[in-house]
Amino acid sequence: MENIEKEISEILQSRRASAISKSEENLKKARQNINFKNLEKEEAELKFEIANLLADGKENEAKILKLKINDIQKSKCEILKEIGLKLDDIFPQYACKICNDTGRNNCECKKEIKNLILLKSCGLDKNCLESFSDAKFKDKKTSLIFSKMEEWSKKFPNVSKNTIFISGGTGTGKTFLSKCIIKELLKKQILVYYTTSYSLNKTFLKSIKEQNAFDNILNSEVLVIDDLGTEPVINNITINNLYHVLNERAVANKSTIINSNLNAEEILDRYGERIFSRIFNKRTGLAIKLEGEDLRIKG
Repeated sequence: MENIEKEISEILQSRRASAISKSEENLKKARQNINFKNLEKEEAELKFEIANLLADGKENEAKILKLKINDIQKSKCEILKEIGLKLDDIFPQYACKICNDTGRNNCECKKEIKNLILLKSCGLDKNCLESFSDAKFKDKKTSLIFSKMEEWSKKFPNVSKNTIFISGGTGTGKTFLSKCIIKELLKKQILVYYTTSYSLNKTFLKSIKEQNAFDNILNSEVLVIDDLGTEPVINNITINNLYHVLNERAVANKSTIINSNLNAEEILDRYGERIFSRIFNKRTGLAIKLEGEDLRIKG
């Protein structure tokens, strides 16, 4: 988590420096025009004069000078247009208009950057995510499932079901549906962590030596586990740690989405009653079964 915070800070600093550098470059280009430079000087003098007038309570006189500044701004825009620039181009165009790429007051842009870092760390990026609009359906049931999950994604975090279990055979669209959900959540800057069950198992092993191995898995607002059941079951590690993750997230009222080729009975046989009860809790969970062919649009 410390490394992630450092990376977020570096990204924000880079964005801010880039925006300032670009605006300074544009301003330097504009000032090569003597008319623009003279207008800038005149504008600065008028602003100073307006400040003095306002300090003396001469608001009406200040208003007259403000009108002159408006005329100067129009003239500057015309000159900038001639050299291929806009007025905004000579000011820093920060990626985040709220904090100006400082991350100040824990701005929401930090959460968005954190999401991208987490996705990258699990081998995903925005470009490999899917959209609900990219799905096609051969039956009404599948269409209703996707509609229901799209509604769930848009309502999140105001949802009653926090554990979503998506089952179905290979190519029925489980991962596709999960990536649609992830993309929709990212639009709302929800902190999502994606992992395959195999990678999750590796994290369980890593946790023996690394105290903070579970941080992203436990702290993310939504955890997505892909292909549960394909990982090897390691004695005293896989099942115990999987229960720990599911239980801690349930207690913290955090959402977990699980994809699997296994059905409910097979989950019970493979992982036991404790994990089964966490996944298939009727009060807080939702079980979905997808059938048919791959739902992605064929190119």
